[in-house]
Amino acid sequence: MSSEITTMDTAAVIEITTDENNEQINLDENEITTISNVSHPERNSIHESIGSAINDSSIIRIDPDKTLTKPIIACLIFALYTCIVMVIAIIIVCLSSPKQSYTCVPTFKLTVEGVVGYNSRPRSIALADFNQDNKLDIVVANSDKDNIGIFIQNFNGTFQTQITYSTNLKSSPYSVIVNDFNQDNFFDIVIANYGNNNIGIFLGEKNLTFQNMTTFSTGNLHPFYLSCGDFNNDNKLDIVSINYGTNSISIYFGFGNGNFSNETNYFLGYDSIPYSLFIADFNNDKFLDLAIANYGTNNIAILFGIADGLFSTPIIYSTYYGSQPSSITAADLNDDNVLDLIVANSGTFNIGIFYGYKNGSFQQQQMCILDDISRPQFATIGDMNNDNQADIVILDSTNGYVQVLPGFGNGSFNNLTTYYSEDDTLPFAAVIGDINNDNQSDIVIVSYEANVVVIYTGYSKSYSVTKKQYSVGYDSNPTFVASADFNSDQHLDIVVTKSNIDSIGIMIGYGNGSFYPEISYTFESQSSPTCLCIGDFNNDGRSDLAVSNYGTHNIGILLGIGNGTFTNMTTYPTGN
Repeated sequence: MSSEITTMDTAAVIEITTDENNEQINLDENEITTISNVSHPERNSIHESIGSAINDSSIIRIDPDKTLTKPIIACLIFALYTCIVMVIAIIIVCLSSPKQSYTCVPTFKLTVEGVVGYNSRPRSIALADFNQDNKLDIVVANSDKDNIGIFIQNFNGTFQTQITYSTNLKSSPYSVIVNDFNQDNFFDIVIANYGNNNIGIFLGEKNLTFQNMTTFSTGNLHPFYLSCGDFNNDNKLDIVSINYGTNSISIYFGFGNGNFSNETNYFLGYDSIPYSLFIADFNNDKFLDLAIANYGTNNIAILFGIADGLFSTPIIYSTYYGSQPSSITAADLNDDNVLDLIVANSGTFNIGIFYGYKNGSFQQQQMCILDDISRPQFATIGDMNNDNQADIVILDSTNGYVQVLPGFGNGSFNNLTTYYSEDDTLPFAAVIGDINNDNQSDIVIVSYEANVVVIYTGYSKSYSVTKKQYSVGYDSNPTFVASADFNSDQHLDIVVTKSNIDSIGIMIGYGNGSFYPEISYTFESQSSPTCLCIGDFNNDGRSDLAVSNYGTHNIGILLGIGNGTFTNMTTYPTGN
């Protein structure tokens, strides 16, 4: 039998092991052991008071030097002692055990992979509705291609091929943020151009267009992480940048027209290597504050905002030796209306939690150890299971994990759920949003190594998911898939190109996730259809197909009849 105690002053976990005779074998206060959840700090006092009640001589004490002469009295004393212990144990369980009946483990399915280009190395991602159609679109910073890529969402939840905008040669954009910086009600895009030592701005306009990028120099500073907020309370957005190599951050005050002031720099200490920051008003004084994860010095720094957009001297909290904190975020984890800090400690196996006080100070780090091999590089917050409690989403780029730690809202957590990336799509950065408007939070990640955008769509509170596979023929080499309602029954159907056997396949949906057997349409020999699109080309209210035939250098049109079938293909040559 073993039990674990989490203290507030240190991150140490004391493990007490007993044998069958309930005799203590080992007690090592310096040993840190794995914990499956993070305890609410206030429970320590409950455990201490109950423990002292058990050990207090006023309850009952048997003198070993005296012999009980009446066995009945001995039995009564033993029974009374047993009852007291049982009552105390029940009180401990009632007061300290989290109520798990209302929290379920969120489940996700992989729904989209958007290719951002070979060797593009996307490093940052943001969400916004760029074309004002009430659907979230995606923008990524492609660091090795010197551009940003925008993915516009279609009506059916899929995404168009990325639209790229150059950030100039050797710019190496490392970070992207989205907001309305010139107050014209259109989203603008701001980029940290690490290679060219500047910050670039794409001002948004109507019809999904952007002005050419304008830049302002950061001097000899290499910006690689951006965020924004109104630091001087003038109702105009300002920008904060983390600078690589100089152990500093810079503040650029916005003028409200897309232009910004020269930088104001804050030094964070030698070898601090700041990696990530979070903006919030931690001390409730109406000024925004900064929480920064210092990778190099194994700590976090809190800079309190003061008048005129200035900041105080950093207050330091240790994340402990070798922790290498690489990401920081905040949420109210214990329902006390005070923000707590969550840190991804990439050098160890844990997430660090700093519970906050109303005055902006924080308790020492509590460690939530994930497993024996985890290397959490990124952490963000979302309500992944719709219980109105903050859950922690973790990316482990080393092992290819996307992990979710559901919160109970009292400072403790449910079991960790791990989703394994497929085909080496190692997650690098993530953002949370309801991509498909189903009132379930989705996780959108970029994979630096695989050059893709991956969407994990939240769709259930169940503990498992059923995987279904449909064959499209041996050696058919399917190259493209799309969906639409081909037979007007309000259910989505599927069409797939099969380039190796010169055909396409139609699968009519039942509306419950299952499909009828495939209907094939065979084309000219060696036509090799590789891609298609769906649209109403003859304005009859029915979905038609346009197919690109790679082998025969033409485009084929199949007009929909409305019952799930199509006319014979009409081709249009594309030349050589």
